[in-house]
Amino acid sequence: MRELFLIVRDILRFKRGPQDLPYAPNLVAIVVIVASALGVLEGQVPRKAEVSVYAIVFGDLYWLLVTYLLLQVRQVPERFVQTTLAFFITDALFVLARIPADLILAGVAPNATELAPGQAWAALLMLGLVIWQLCVKAHVFRHALNIPLAGGFLVALSCVAAQIILITALFANPKV
Repeated sequence: MRELFLIVRDILRFKRGPQDLPYAPNLVAIVVIVASALGVLEGQVPRKAEVSVYAIVFGDLYWLLVTYLLLQVRQVPERFVQTTLAFFITDALFVLARIPADLILAGVAPNATELAPGQAWAALLMLGLVIWQLCVKAHVFRHALNIPLAGGFLVALSCVAAQIILITALFANPKV
């Protein structure tokens, strides 16, 4: 277990890739469930528009499908377990890191023009975590798909953008 934490720490520091994780399908199932539960927890932080549980589950299914399809296209489907483990275990850690900032920003109105100093720092922390998470996804894609880092970043950015568009289209509450 200690070795797993060290590998994940090194993935977060861009020193190792998903190939260094154990091939453990049962662990992937547990991590996906835990990451989904943490996402639901984060989505329920009180704010003006709470995130739908369906949107969170859809987002997790989206990442499973995208990972599977991209690995199939690159003809390396055997990397699915370790790549999925890398994505979901790091995502779970990012969710845990974002929860304090979520709580601080929970009372901010969506159209607010000014933030209190603590809220501004929380917003900067949130932005930094989102950028770091995107870079970790790019790093994992780079290793899993055998592509340059720039390609990994382009794939990660494209996948995140598509996820946001799909979730917004499917789960946004239109104001009528």
